Formats: sequence, structure tokens, C-alpha cells
Amino acid sequence: MKSARATNFVNSFVVIFGAGILTYILFYLFPVFLNANNEMLFPEFVPSFPPIGIDFRWLWSIENKWKASVELFNVPNEGALHFPPLIIGVFSWAAFFSFQTAYKILTFLTLISYLSVTAYLPYRLSKVVYNSDTLWLIAIPFCLLGLHSYGLQFEIERGQWNLIAVTSAIWAIYLYHFGGARARGVAFTMVIIASQIKVYPLIFIFGFFSRDTSIISNFKVIGTLLLVNILLIFIFGVDVAGSFYDSIVSLAVAGDYGIAQISIDSFFLLAQERQPELLNLYIVLFFLSIMCAGYGFLSAIFVGGAKNNMIFLYLMLIVAMVLPSHGNDYKLSLMSLALPVILMSLCTRDIKQNHITNLFLFLFVFFVTSTFYSYATKPECLLIQNNFMNLILSSVFIVFLVDGSSPHAIWRSAYSSFKNKKFM
Repeated sequence: MKSARATNFVNSFVVIFGAGILTYILFYLFPVFLNANNEMLFPEFVPSFPPIGIDFRWLWSIENKWKASVELFNVPNEGALHFPPLIIGVFSWAAFFSFQTAYKILTFLTLISYLSVTAYLPYRLSKVVYNSDTLWLIAIPFCLLGLHSYGLQFEIERGQWNLIAVTSAIWAIYLYHFGGARARGVAFTMVIIASQIKVYPLIFIFGFFSRDTSIISNFKVIGTLLLVNILLIFIFGVDVAGSFYDSIVSLAVAGDYGIAQISIDSFFLLAQERQPELLNLYIVLFFLSIMCAGYGFLSAIFVGGAKNNMIFLYLMLIVAMVLPSHGNDYKLSLMSLALPVILMSLCTRDIKQNHITNLFLFLFVFFVTSTFYSYATKPECLLIQNNFMNLILSSVFIVFLVDGSSPHAIWRSAYSSFKNKKFM
């Protein structure tokens, strides 16, 4: 048995590493070094916006105005507030430093968050979930690759905190399921903070579903977390909450789209403008992916198992990235978080390894690692360049790869769960 597992691990690693190397050759080595001009061509890899850290600079200026006002609930309400109001309290520490120092602190917090999920979390999961001392090592090459990824560079350049928020949500889910009863309060606090410094991590509250408790108890937990997050929007008053609401609405209808966007809305607008002849194909692929994702969600909730939990986590991440109408490419830094964890699940899958599963594994890693590179080094085809379809197709292949449940098994398990008021 151990010999078979070792062989499966080695074969999977070869396929995974091969897909990662291919994207490096196609989207970095060739366009930058092996081009027809016989010179190094390094295009605008990251769409920089000087001065560096412009998003964090905006937040830092609000923090300083709040500090100068002396009054706790007198939050500056100047212009649009693009994030939940509690973010002003969470990042209040920034007002006690110069911008350069505060930006350095934010950058190191981003790096610590990144390493905690791409290196330390695989180590913990390897021991706790998979009972292995070596499985986590497969995460290390992709942890290192992700350090040089386009999304992470973009995240740091803008002074964004997506990685900090989503890392907090992921660790909250881990603590909730594996940290014991005392850790649950910490888990709730972490996911609330994640949702209050960015909106979209709110989807991770569904990671608190437990198959060991009743359906009613599960919905009580989810409902309570949702209610607390809504109430916290009003922590600094109705006017500040209204400013946040107006900002969200304006971003949703602004139509400010470009190639460095990964939302559903922006992708199909780009497709209509640039490749109308392929629009129907993109629509078909998109709806097929929705069907696969729905199947994966149902299987993860009702059938369960460690591998299906990884599907659930991955699909939640994809939905969080593409659903908001305004989603810059710096969110692609989150793919570096997902890949090391999901690869561990793939390398321990129980399904029979054959040419089809190896092909699906190769395509999954290919589409994921394609997001590690900038649109500036890719061919002008939206299927690869915009990164939206890379995310969508990767979600399709991950469901095919990990899930072994038949629709009948899902239906039977779902019926049993509702009948007994239990998830499993």
C-alpha cells in the first residue's frame, strides 16, 4: 500500500511540476528572453501606479485624519469609502507611523500571511489530515514560485491587503474544524475581521458548515456571522455606512473594465468588444463551469471527506474572486494560497491514476499557474490573457479530479442528511 501511494505521489508530482514549468516557458521565458528581437523584452509586467502603495496610502491618510480628529466616532467621511467601515479601526496602527514605515509593515504582514498558508498550513494539514511527515513538501516549489507571481507583485505594488484578509479566513476555517472548542471563538473573530477589511471573504463563512452538527445549528452559526458583519457596517454611524454602500453600488455599475480585471462582468464586456466571434463559446464554457461548480459544492457539503473539503475551499475562493463586478488582477495573489493546499489533496486521491486523470491534473495546474504571469507576456487571446477563464476552467478540472461521487450518491446523502437533520 505504501509503495502504491509513493508511486502515485511521484507520478502526480511529475505531472504537476511539468504543467508549472510549461507556463513558465510559455508566458515568461519565451516572451522575455527567447523572442524574435534577440533581446530581453520585459514589458509592463505589473500595471504600476506611482507613487507605490497607492491604495494603502489612501487608507493611511484617512487614519491620520481620524487620529487628528481625537473623537472616536468622528470618522472622516470624505469621498467614497470602498471598504467596510471597521477597516479604519483595524488599520488604526498605521497612523502612528510615517507612510514609508507603515507600508513596510504592511508588506511584511503580507509576506507572513503568504508563507503561513503556502508553507506552514500544508505542514499542519499533512500531519493532522493526511497523517504524513513528507506530503507537505510538494507545496514548497509552488510556494517559491508564487513569491515571484504577477498577482503577488501587483498586491505589493498597490499596497493591498487581499492576502491578509483571505489568510485570516482560511486559518479561521482550519481552527474551527481542527482547533478544538476553545479555538472556535478565535475562528469567528478572524473571519469577521477578514470580512470587515474586504467584503468578499464573507463567502468563507460557509466553510464553518460541520457535518457533525444539525442543519439548524449550522445555519445558526452562518446566520449569526452574517448578522454580526452587517451590524458592524454601522459601527461608525449611518452616514459612514451610507458612504460605503454608495461606493459599492458605484463600483458595481461603473463599467471601469480592462484587461487587468478578473470579474465575470468585465470578462464578457471585453469578449464582446475584442472577440465577438468567440463570445458564444465563452458563454457555453462559463455555464458548463457553473454546473460543475454546483456539483462540486453539493458533493463537498453532503458527501464530505478531506478531499471534498479542498474542493469546497477552492470553489469558494474562485467565487470570491470573480463574482464582484470590480476585481483587479492583484486578487490573483490568492491563487498562490490555494495551489499548495489543493496539490496535497490531489496527490493523495484514491481514484485510479490513468492517462485521463493525469491529463486533468496537468490542465488544472496549467490553468492555475497561468494566472501567475502578467497579461503583458501572454498572447492576445482572452482565453489565456485575461485570467478569468483560467480561473473558471481550473474550477472545472478540480471537480473532475477530486470528486468521485455519482449524482445518485449525492442525492441519497442529501436526502438522508435532511431527513436526519444532519450533514452526514
